[in-house]
Amino acid sequence: LVLAVGGTVPAALAAAALVAIDPLHLDFSRQGINDVYLAFFPVAAVVALAAYRAQPRPWRLGAAGILLGLGLASKWNAAFPVALAAAVVLRERIRALEPGAARRGEVALFAAALGLLPAAVYLLTWWPWFGRGHDLGEWLRFHRAMAAETLRHQGYTGTKLPGFPGEIVRPWRWFVTPIWYVDLVPSDPGPGTFLAAVANPVAWLSVWPAFALAIWRWRARGDRTGVALAALLLASYAPFATASRPIWTNSAVAVAPFAMALVGWALARVWELRRAVAVTWSAAALGAAALLWLPVAGFSTAPTDAAVRALVDPVALDPASHPR
Repeated sequence: LVLAVGGTVPAALAAAALVAIDPLHLDFSRQGINDVYLAFFPVAAVVALAAYRAQPRPWRLGAAGILLGLGLASKWNAAFPVALAAAVVLRERIRALEPGAARRGEVALFAAALGLLPAAVYLLTWWPWFGRGHDLGEWLRFHRAMAAETLRHQGYTGTKLPGFPGEIVRPWRWFVTPIWYVDLVPSDPGPGTFLAAVANPVAWLSVWPAFALAIWRWRARGDRTGVALAALLLASYAPFATASRPIWTNSAVAVAPFAMALVGWALARVWELRRAVAVTWSAAALGAAALLWLPVAGFSTAPTDAAVRALVDPVALDPASHPR
C-alpha cells in the first residue's frame, strides 16, 4: 500500500513491521473474525486501483472490483477506503482523456468494474445460502434486517463483561489512549488463563502526530504520499468514529493497516531528518510489542503482568466478570 501511493521501501517495510508485531492485530488475526479479512481485501483493492492509475489496464480495475466484492462479503465498511481511491483515480483519468466517447467509456468501465462486478461477486458468495432453499426475496429482506441491525446494535445483554470494558470502546480512543481486548480461557480447577491483547501504544498513539506531519509536508513541500495515506486512514476510520452505536474493539483491525501505513511513512521521513529520534522510537515500539506479545499467548512474567495491569481495566482481569 505504501509503495502503491509513492512511498519508499523503508517506509513500506516499517509499516509492514508495525502491523506484523502488533499484539492486538495478532490476537484478532488468530480468531478468524470478519474484521481480519478487512485488513486485507480493501487494502489490496486500493493497491489494484493505484496500479491501474499508474498503468491503465482493464484487468487491474477488474481485480480491484473482485477484491472489493470479497471485502463487502466480509463486512460492508470495506467500501469506504476503496470508494475514496476509486473517486480519485476516476477523476484523474477523466482529466487525462479527451471529452466525449473516451471519457464516457472510462466512466462505463469504472461502473462495470467497481459496481456490477463487486455486486456479482458479493451475490456469488451467497451461493451456499441459496443452495439451502432461500430465495431472492428472502435475501433482500435479510439485507434490510442486517442494515437495521448495523445501525442500532447495542450488544449482547448478559453475555459480556459488565459495561463491556475493552470490548466496546468509543473509536475516538483508538489512537488517543491505549486500547485492549481480554479473553478468559476457563480451566478447572483454577481461575483460568487471561489472553490480554493490548494495541502497541507506541505505534497507535503516534497516528495523529504522523497525520499532522503528513498535512504539514503536503502544504509546505507538496508531498502527496503522506496526505494520500492520511486520507485513506480517514476513509476507513470515519465510519466508526461517527457511528452513534457502540463499536467493538475488533473493528479497529480494519483500520490498523491504513494507520500503520501512515506511521511507517512518518518514521521514514523522521529517519531522513533525525536518525537518532527514529531509532529511539523504533526501539520503543519493538520493546513495547515484545513486552505485550506474551500475554496474547497466555504467558506471563513479572514485567508483562505489570504492563497489562497498568493498561487494562481491572474488571477485565477479574475471572468472576467473565461468563463461562
